Amino acid sequence: PYYTAPGCGECFNTGFSGRFAVHEWFQVDKAAREMILRRASPDDLLAAAQKSGMRTLQQDALEKAAQGMTSLAEVMRATRDTEA
Repeated sequence: PYYTAPGCGECFNTGFSGRFAVHEWFQVDKAAREMILRRASPDDLLAAAQKSGMRTLQQDALEKAAQGMTSLAEVMRATRDTEA
């Protein structure tokens, strides 16, 4: 289940209070370094990174929304340009 952020007077009706980070970490290992040197496409680099376990910014944010830390609408607003 995903949650909504109804808002109140204390949060100026935004439904949010405070901040937390969402993360995307690309560990450049030997295979990634070789891909970069070969000028691999960004899509190929992303696919290789995800295959080795990287979670994207949007995936991390969606997990936090599922935990009730934020709303699905906020995830989509904040990560709308990060994934196709």
